Amino acid sequence: MLAKFFAYNDSIAATPFLEQLTIMTESYKNKASFNLRILEVNDDGSPGKDLLGENIIVIVKNGKKNTEVDLRKYQLQFPEKGFFVSVEFLIIEENKYSVHVKGSKEMMDSYQPHFGALPSEDALTWRYIGGNWGLIKTKSKNKEPQDYYDKFANLAIQLTLTN
Repeated sequence: MLAKFFAYNDSIAATPFLEQLTIMTESYKNKASFNLRILEVNDDGSPGKDLLGENIIVIVKNGKKNTEVDLRKYQLQFPEKGFFVSVEFLIIEENKYSVHVKGSKEMMDSYQPHFGALPSEDALTWRYIGGNWGLIKTKSKNKEPQDYYDKFANLAIQLTLTN
């Protein structure tokens, strides 16, 4: 799983409810899916328990898209401690994509979809591996594209708030 932190600020008070979430996705398979989770913030700043009592399974179209998720039915108010939006990869047959390894007859499997990232001065994205959450603290050292060099890559997620 990957999770991006969203901090509360005073300007949110006028529109405190989550209406919609838009996330950049890329998939080589039509109808690939992932589990979207909204998580509370633990006292140490890490992702915590689910704020919703159900899974939000999101279906992704083939190609590079901005995938929109309607959150109105959850009537979720922006917590003052902030919260995390988490994407959980589903390692299922329907998400499996096989491709030839370059220069070989071997096939390599990957699971779709993939998620876009944007450069930032702040580390806001966490990764869940081996039963533990850890903040991704590595800055990009790739010189291309130049906007990403020496920046943190955070999940490309945009929130729409309402009252």
